[in-house]
Amino acid sequence: MVGLQRASPSQLQLQQQEQKQKQQTNNVRVSLALPQAELHEALLLITWVHHSSIHIVERVRPSLRSLKDATISCLCNKLDAFENVTDDDNVILRPSVSGSKSLQTTVKSVCFGDRGWDLTSYRGNDLTRLFAIPNQGAVPMFEVEVDYIRLRT
Repeated sequence: MVGLQRASPSQLQLQQQEQKQKQQTNNVRVSLALPQAELHEALLLITWVHHSSIHIVERVRPSLRSLKDATISCLCNKLDAFENVTDDDNVILRPSVSGSKSLQTTVKSVCFGDRGWDLTSYRGNDLTRLFAIPNQGAVPMFEVEVDYIRLRT
């Protein structure tokens, strides 16, 4: 009769760990998608030329495109917060919430507390380093201007 060997507790633990590792490697999925950038709080001072200005707080990705998209979205969703809004303004903004073809947005500047930077000549899109500036808890305030695209005749 063949005797049964008992596994020591350390051998059982090793076998269990090996089984877990095999299960984990079988469940691994590879993602080729780029990681999503973190969302950051930002204060937006939105000035709609010939209308008025409002202050809002938004959570945005650290890019100029994200700031501009948030501005247009705010404009479309909060029309009643602006002055001098006409029926023509409503018609122009109605077709697209993600970005109106007839409006242009310009991120003019950013302030962290009492320090400010002009962004009008910045040609990039990525603002990750700007959001990484040590700011002692201050939320950056971006000044964004919105105006109609004027066609030259």
